[in-house]
Amino acid sequence: MKNIITKNQNSLTEEAETKSALLETGGKSAPQEPVFDSKRQRMLQQVAEDFPSKLGHFHRAYGGSLRAAITAKCLECLWGETAGIRECKATACPLYAKRPYQEVSHV
Repeated sequence: MKNIITKNQNSLTEEAETKSALLETGGKSAPQEPVFDSKRQRMLQQVAEDFPSKLGHFHRAYGGSLRAAITAKCLECLWGETAGIRECKATACPLYAKRPYQEVSHV
């Protein structure tokens, strides 16, 4: 019985620490340490060769950033062309409304 109580207290402590960390980061979880399998390594090498200034988006995406993942996917789709992403006409794409580099409309 004592072992169960200790286990429950430990999980409650971990949960409290997680909630505290989320509060400190404004409710957003910090990106995880990226895991680089062979396919991700090849992608990073290709990005480094083709459009090295965009490499950070891929590193952050592999680390868990949702915003960077959307940006990286759009960059991959349009070969790193930010103007192409801005002018994208693929309205059926699930990422279309959230794509980066859009003009801000002042209504």
